[in-house]
Amino acid sequence: MDHVTICIPTIDRFDLIRKTIESICGNNYLRCSMMIIVDDNRRQYFEKLARYYQSTNLPIEFLLNKKRLGWPRSLNRIFAETDHDYYLYASDDLIFQPDTVIKAMVDMRRLFPDGDGVIGLTQQLGKFCPAAFGLVGRKWVNRFPKRQMMYPKYIHFCSDSELWRYSRKIKRFHLSKAAVHHNRPFDNCKKLAQTTLASDRRIWFPRRDAGKFWPKFN
Repeated sequence: MDHVTICIPTIDRFDLIRKTIESICGNNYLRCSMMIIVDDNRRQYFEKLARYYQSTNLPIEFLLNKKRLGWPRSLNRIFAETDHDYYLYASDDLIFQPDTVIKAMVDMRRLFPDGDGVIGLTQQLGKFCPAAFGLVGRKWVNRFPKRQMMYPKYIHFCSDSELWRYSRKIKRFHLSKAAVHHNRPFDNCKKLAQTTLASDRRIWFPRRDAGKFWPKFN
C-alpha cells in the first residue's frame, strides 16, 4: 500500500487543527502520516502543538517557518525537502471523512496509476476551487522546478486556481467524491490571509488573461 503524507500549513489555530488532526486519525487508509508546518515563526504555537501530540502514537512531524511564507510556499517547502509516494495538501480547518483518503487513492490508482495527476477533494458546502485541496503523486510534483508545485509568487490566494488550470489543460485533473468539510471561520488567521488578497490577485488575473501556466509559459 502506497504511503500518503497529509500536509497542513497552520497559524495559531489550535482548536481547529486539533479537530482536523483527529478527523485524519479516524480515516480508513492505514499508510498515512501528517506533516504540520507552522508559519510565521509562531514558536509558542509550534511548541504547544508538539507538546500536545508528544504523548501520542500519531505519525506527525512538525516544521517551523522562521518567517511568513504563506500557504502555497509552506507546501512548497514540504515538497522540496521530502520525497514521498503521495501528498495530500490540506488546510488547518478541514474535517476529513473516514473514507476521504482511501476514496482519493482509489481514484488516483484508477486514473493516474503512476501518480502523475491531481485528485481534487470535494468540499461539502459552498463554492470552491476544484483543486483547493487534493492528492498528488511524486511524479506530478517532479514536473515542477525544484518541486515547487504551487506558483511561488503567491502568498495565500490563487495558487490552487493556477494548479487547477494547468492540470485540467493537460488532462491530469479529476474531482473526486472524496469529501472534506471546510469550516472557513473568519478569525485572525483569515484576516491575515485577507491582507494578501489584492496582491495575489494582481498576479493571478494578468497570468490567467495571458494564458500563462505554472510551470510552463511563464
